[in-house]
Amino acid sequence: AALRNGDCDVAVAFAYEGADLGVLEEDLSLLETHHLLDDEVRVVVPKSNPLADRASVSLSDFADEEWIAGCPRCRGHLVSLADHEGFRPNVAFEIEDYVAQIGLVTAGLGVALVPDLILNAAKHEEVATLSLSPVSRRQILAVTTSDLQRVPAVAAALRALGEAAGAEVDVPEPALSPA
Repeated sequence: AALRNGDCDVAVAFAYEGADLGVLEEDLSLLETHHLLDDEVRVVVPKSNPLADRASVSLSDFADEEWIAGCPRCRGHLVSLADHEGFRPNVAFEIEDYVAQIGLVTAGLGVALVPDLILNAAKHEEVATLSLSPVSRRQILAVTTSDLQRVPAVAAALRALGEAAGAEVDVPEPALSPA
C-alpha cells in the first residue's frame, strides 16, 4: 500500500511458504519483487523446557503448550502449521514485537515461532531455539515499481539490499535524464 500510495520507494516484505505466497502474489501484481533470502522460522522455548536440548522438533511436540503469537500473518502461519499437525494452538499472548515475544518466552510464559533474522539480532541465553521438522521458512523480498527501480538511488538501494542478503538483485539500467 505504501508503494502504491507513493509513500516509499522500496518495501522489504515477507511471505511464509505455502498459502501466504498466493495471497502475496495478488498483492504484488504490477509491482517488481526481488527475492533476497529465505529465512528459517524456529521454535523458541525456555531453557527449562524438556525438549530444549533437541536439535529438531515437530510443532506437534508443543500442542499442549501455551503460545506467544506475533502479527496477524505470523499468527495465521502458526495456526496453519498447527492445523497441518492436527492441533489448535493455545495462544496465550499476542504481540507483534519479536524481542518482547522472546522476553515472554524467557519468563516461561509460553513458546513462540521466531525467524532467524530476529534470532540473529536478539540473542537470549535463557532460551533454546529449535529447528522445525518439516522446516518452516519465510521469503524476504524487496518490492518496488517498475518505474522506481529505474531511478538510480532506488536501483542502488535494491542492489545494496541484495548484497547484504547475499543475493544478486537484477535491476534494469537506471533511466537517464534528458540532457
